[in-house]
Formats: sequence, structure tokens, C-alpha cells
Amino acid sequence: SPALCNNETNFFCWYQCLDIPNSDHTMDYLQDGYSLYCLDPAILLSSDNSIPDATDPCEEGYVHNSNCMGSWQLPDENVPGYDFPYFDPSLIEDSGPVSEYHTELEEQYCYGGTSMYMDGFHWIGTTCVIYLFPEWVLSTPSKFAWANIGSIFFAILLEFTLFKRRSIYAMSPGKCRLILSALVCGIQLAMVYFIMLVIMTYSVLAIILHWSLLLGCWCIV
Repeated sequence: SPALCNNETNFFCWYQCLDIPNSDHTMDYLQDGYSLYCLDPAILLSSDNSIPDATDPCEEGYVHNSNCMGSWQLPDENVPGYDFPYFDPSLIEDSGPVSEYHTELEEQYCYGGTSMYMDGFHWIGTTCVIYLFPEWVLSTPSKFAWANIGSIFFAILLEFTLFKRRSIYAMSPGKCRLILSALVCGIQLAMVYFIMLVIMTYSVLAIILHWSLLLGCWCIV
């Protein structure tokens, strides 16, 4: 709930506390008449900056929608902005024109980042996919393409690992076979875990991995 957010560096959106954009200038934005909205930036840009259309899918933060994020916008009389209980306009001094720190949203390949689309499968989502690690955000078509290529090779490598593990059983029983079998088993489990995480993004990467595993079976077996 909003009560769990500090409302200074983060605010309630997408059923969690998300970072406030340009949080260092929160007071400046409020003083200059801007409001903070939990909205879908892709809808905002495609609807000619319609605040009602962009905020409707986000339901004031009370919905699991990975497309939603915070954005400072001029207020819409039909849509109240996020409530900052500590804000008192009479106590704030004007620190300069908003143009000094405000940047308008620009159309991008995707926005923000998520490791799982909470509202189901997305062929192409407006929220960037986080590929395994926080630093690997697929924010451009080229990054997404490289992730697909990497997934293909990773799936084939898993099938190769399974093949090598089966071949270990042909060795004579003993400590060497036991150690190799345990080592390859550990590698296999780690690879399966990573593949599971990619599939659970509910993006096109899941389909790529599925067909890549089939390709690996056909190539290795």
C-alpha cells in the first residue's frame, strides 16, 4: 500500500514502491504545478499525452502491470495525481523553471524493466525484459536479438551436457565416474534453473527456448 512507501524517493505503483523519477527535484516539480502519475508510458505517447488513457490500466498502482511506471506530467483535472502528504506549497520556494530538470518522455523500444510479465504472455511488450541479471536489460531490438541467439546456444549446450552425462555411465564404476557424474549433474541443474528463469519471463524468449531445446535434441541425439 502507499503507506509502505516513503513518498520521497519512491511511491506506490504496480503494487510496490517504485523509484520516483528525478526524486531529487520532487519539491521542484510539485512547486511548479506538476503531478506524479502511475501510468503506462507507451499509451501516453500513443494517445497524444492523454493522462486518463495512460493511467487507466495502472489503476492508481493497485494492479500487477509491469508496463506501469512513474512520470511527472502537468495535471489533468479528471485524474488526481499521486498524493504527497508532506507537501505544502506555501512553504516551498521556487528553485527555478521546471525546464532545468524536466525531460519529456520519448518513444522507446521499451520502458523500465521486468523479469516476469505478471499479466501473462507478451509477444512484444512495452516493458523491457531483464535477462537473468539486473544489468542485462533488453532495452533495444539488437539486445533482444542477442538474447534470443544466446538462448538458442544455451539450450543446445544443455542438450549436449545431458548427452555427455549419459556417456559417463559407460565408464567403469569407481570414484572417477562418480565425481564426473556429480560435476556434470551440478552443471546441468544450474543450466536448467537459468532456462526456467528465462521461460518465466513469459516473453517470446520462452518460445525460442522451447524450439531450441527441440533443436538440441535433434542435433545431439
